[in-house]
Amino acid sequence: MIKNNYITNKAFKTFLVASILTQLVQQLRILADGIIVSNKIGPSALAAINLYTPLR
Repeated sequence: MIKNNYITNKAFKTFLVASILTQLVQQLRILADGIIVSNKIGPSALAAINLYTPLR
C-alpha cells in the first residue's frame, strides 16, 4: 500500500511540474508574440493576436 501511494504521488508531482512549465512557456510565447507584433507591425495586428489567442 505504501509503495502504491509513493508511485501515485510521484506521478502526480511529475504531472504537476510538467503542466506548470507548459503554462509558463505558453505565457512567454504569447508575451513574445505581443512584443514583436506590436513593435514591428502595429496596434491593429496586436489586437488581432489578442483575439486569436483564446482560440489556440
